[in-house]
Amino acid sequence: MGNQETVQTMTAGQMKELTAALIEAVPADLTKAEAQKVVGSKEKIREAMERAIKEIVGNTTLNEWSRFYLEVFGLKIDFSNVLMPKPQGDIDFPICVAQGMTPNRLFEKMASRFASWRYIDNLNTITSIRKTDHNYIVLVRYRVEADKELKNFSANDLKAKNINVITLEERQILELFYHWKSGKHLDGENWTICAGSRYADGDVPGVGFCDGKVRVRYCVPSNSGEDLRGRQVVSI
Repeated sequence: MGNQETVQTMTAGQMKELTAALIEAVPADLTKAEAQKVVGSKEKIREAMERAIKEIVGNTTLNEWSRFYLEVFGLKIDFSNVLMPKPQGDIDFPICVAQGMTPNRLFEKMASRFASWRYIDNLNTITSIRKTDHNYIVLVRYRVEADKELKNFSANDLKAKNINVITLEERQILELFYHWKSGKHLDGENWTICAGSRYADGDVPGVGFCDGKVRVRYCVPSNSGEDLRGRQVVSI
């Protein structure tokens, strides 16, 4: 787009060198039982690798979010002067929310880029604990699936435990950002309970990728299950 800088992905040679470095990190003296234990802990290894890579190259920059909004929405936004929350453990990935990002606007943008479905036509009747009348930033765990730490927690449970979780607008923006970067979708196996938001009747929005579509559905506040999970956030 115009004079915008093109971000180049790694070369095949760099991927080969990186893979070789990861293989070298595996201890050669593992016993058969130890090796099997490691094989059974792939998710833990992946998360550790993600943290290590972030430490080396740095987290996703605010400049990347600016590129996202320019390419996807045609908006030129500088988030460098927006207050950013302090990371808490692995809750360290920024979601940059631009002023005016309503649920309907975000859904329509999703629908223009990939197959999408919504439970009701007017998602703007949904209210959220954080308003999009200004630019702001929240932090989340950057994961494909919603937080495993919050499985079996209903929206009522999350509220009772005072756990700050994602809103519908934030989850929609995260979907668009992830698809912009990877061409893939979030929550193909679970649903993000957007307990920071509510339908007019008090039900809770949920977002996931099912049957080839990103779906904005609902659940009652008392519903819980292994596939219903919040995404914890840190906010100002």
